[in-house]
Amino acid sequence: MGNETEVKRNYDNEELQRIRLEVQTMCLSDNELFLTLMRDPRLFSHVLSVVIGSRMETIGEIKVVSTNHQIRFSANGNHSVYLDAYATDNNGNVCHIEMENVPSRMPVKRVRYYCAASDISSLKAGLSYDKLPMSIHIVFTKGDVIGNGKAVTFVTRITDDEKEYGDESFIYHVNMLALASGELGMLIRSMLEPDPAKIEDEVVKDVVKSAKGDERTVRSIYEIKDVLSIQEKDAYFNAGKIEGIAEGKAAGRAEGERDIILKAINEGRSKREISSFLNISLDEIDSILDSNIND
Repeated sequence: MGNETEVKRNYDNEELQRIRLEVQTMCLSDNELFLTLMRDPRLFSHVLSVVIGSRMETIGEIKVVSTNHQIRFSANGNHSVYLDAYATDNNGNVCHIEMENVPSRMPVKRVRYYCAASDISSLKAGLSYDKLPMSIHIVFTKGDVIGNGKAVTFVTRITDDEKEYGDESFIYHVNMLALASGELGMLIRSMLEPDPAKIEDEVVKDVVKSAKGDERTVRSIYEIKDVLSIQEKDAYFNAGKIEGIAEGKAAGRAEGERDIILKAINEGRSKREISSFLNISLDEIDSILDSNIND
């Protein structure tokens, strides 16, 4: 692969074997497999196209796709976000696809915050507001977040005379448990099916089938599980701090971060990676490691 260098990690072989078996039971809507496979621009573009239909004509070629995409605001004390699958096209438009298996964890205000975070990160300092790109946000949930029984609910701002506001921000809520026909129905059924032989959508079938026979999928899911574990622990400690559960929580956070950092370093992760995962500076990491040596 040319100039690419592979990062050497210390994998737990027993855990890898467990994940090899687990991967065979996973479907695309499962979080870890979704984060692994949605990095593929072809799959991302296909899912986007099926959901948004004719609006796809306004989207150029999908150029960059990242999953578990972090937008950080923690430096000023605000809530950072992780977007499941985030992409830009060759015109600078922003597209974001979220998968949430627990509908109660995806209230509409969370979607609002994700849209705002995406907008803030899309406009560089010094540019005028009319340079803000079009943004499309798709939210898949296994349940009816909107409460209207529809498979897809399209959301955009309109004026009181029912004209589009024109800010080019669009949201699509997809209820995966609603009955859907045509291409959308086929896509949803395919995203819920673990057996490649039974997947109807040809693009999903091709990507999932290839992934399930690829050892790189296993190792990617191994790493994603580790990252998600760190993020969940960090969110727990942050929640405790925000809710004011006092000094004991602060001590618990420090101890928890130290354990996480040591585990990550033992698995071959760099301090810069750990800094990104935990939203702490490199100096803070060194300070925590020094305290471990002195204990």
